This record gives sequence, structure tokens and C-alpha cells, in this order.
Amino acid sequence: MITIKDIAKASGVAPSTVSYALNNDSRIPDETKNKVLAAAQQLGYKGRSGKKPVATEKKQIVLCINSFSGTIYEELTQAIREVLKSSGCEFLLYLDKNVTDLKSVDGILMLNSRISNDSIKELVRRKIPVVVMDRNENIDGTVSVTLDNRSGCYAVTKRAIALGAKTFCFVSGPNASYESKDRFAGFKAALEEAGIENFIQLPGDFTIESGKRAATFMLSSRLPDAIVCANDEMAEGVYSVISASDQPVPLLCGFDGTYKELDHNFITAKASRSDWGHNAAYVLLNLLSGAPSVSDSVIKTRLIEYRK
Repeated sequence: MITIKDIAKASGVAPSTVSYALNNDSRIPDETKNKVLAAAQQLGYKGRSGKKPVATEKKQIVLCINSFSGTIYEELTQAIREVLKSSGCEFLLYLDKNVTDLKSVDGILMLNSRISNDSIKELVRRKIPVVVMDRNENIDGTVSVTLDNRSGCYAVTKRAIALGAKTFCFVSGPNASYESKDRFAGFKAALEEAGIENFIQLPGDFTIESGKRAATFMLSSRLPDAIVCANDEMAEGVYSVISASDQPVPLLCGFDGTYKELDHNFITAKASRSDWGHNAAYVLLNLLSGAPSVSDSVIKTRLIEYRK
């Protein structure tokens, strides 16, 4: 089993620094935090599943995530930590998909598409409050706080159509990702509304590298008028490859609002990750307090357009 001491040795910092970094403590510089998270992921650290400290009555809240990497996580986890800290809760991150192995947990925020619905139902059976942030299935006993993925990607695609695009490519996320599926549904809805049938779909995994692979394939044939990516990181990868070729870059679209270094036309949908994190944490605290009725909620997106 990988321990905090193992991560400390691999990253060249003190064990206490590792602990702070894994809990996204704002006192740790980003450079150090990223080094620790990279070492943890390389070693295969799964997060904590042990006992609650004997000398504390703090509620232990776990955020289950797919990976330490990814631009969406830093702002989101910081927002969750802020709310939970003000309520005297201990906030931990957990990477493994075997969530039912977690012991002495008081509440769970679910943002890991690798974890099955059956595992979530088992947590509910054990009377552990669960807030789902990564799927839109109605699982009895849980409350969802999700992004408005479908409407966001619909708006992005509709804007691309309004700018004259008639042929499209959609670069999707992982097959298990409900966010990618919902964004593709919004993309298709906008095309169907406009009577457009000419599009292709290419697989990706939300990384820059998968965007590069998709772009390399597209360059082997005629480029579409617009490329809609299920997130901004893949759009960044697409741009890096096509801009280095002798082909003009098509209208590029993404999702998340994380792509900053722009010298080209780009359309994206952005939701506040701080609002998402705050809302999810508040909902979980209400569940922990025994509130009689806590409703599902959806974090709205807004369209952002960059013109060179």
C-alpha cells in the first residue's frame, strides 16, 4: 500500500507537505502541489480509506475523482474545501473506483465515472449521504449537483451554425463519461434543429494528446467547417496540430472555459466551478444535518466567444 511517506520521498518534500497538498491546502504553492500530485499518481496512490482520527469528531468527507490531473479540479476542490472547512469537516480525495472499501466516512461527493451505480447504491444502503456530480441517473437516496452540459454544448454548436458552419466534427470524451454524452446530445440537437446531417465523431479522453490525435486524423482528409470538442483541453490539442500544418484552422469550439492562450476564433461554454463546488458541499452538509428535503440542482453555463 502506498503511503504519504512514499509520496514524500518520491517528490522530495516533507510528509506534512504531502498531506496538505493532497487536501488542496491553499498554503502549498501550486508548483509544489503539482509535483506531489504527479508523484502520487505515478505511484498509484488510491487515497485514504482508513480510520477517522481518534482524537477528533470532525466529519470525514471524501471527494471521489477520476484523476489528480485536469484543469477543472483545482478551483472545484478549493471551493469544496472552503465550505467544508467552515463547517469543521475533514476533506479527503479518493482516486480508486472501489469506493465501497471506504471506512468511517460520513459523506461522499461523487465525481468519478468509473464508479458504478451499484457501488453508489451500496453506499446509500449503508446510510452514507452521497451527492453525485458526474451522472444524471436518478439513484434513489442521492442528490445530484451537475453541470448543464447539454444546453452548454447546444449553445456552442448553434453559435457555430450561425457563423456559417455546415460541416462538423465532434471530438468526444471517454465512453463512460456522462458529461461527454450529454455534450454530444446537445451538439446533435443543434444540428438536427438546423437540418444538418453532415458530421463525424472521433473518440477522445479529455486530454490535449487525444485532441492532437483527432486533428492528425482530420488532416488526412478534408477538414470540416467547425470542430466541436467535448472540452477545451482537446480543443487546444486540435489547434496545436492544425495550426502547425499548411491547412487553415476551422472554427474551433470547446467546453469548460479553461483555454486561455488564444490567437484564433474560439467558442466555448463555461460554468463556474466555484459555484459547482460550493453548491455540492452545501447540499452534502444539508444531507448530513438531516434536512427533510434537498433538491437536485444544475449549474448553468454561459457562452464565451473569442475573436482574433
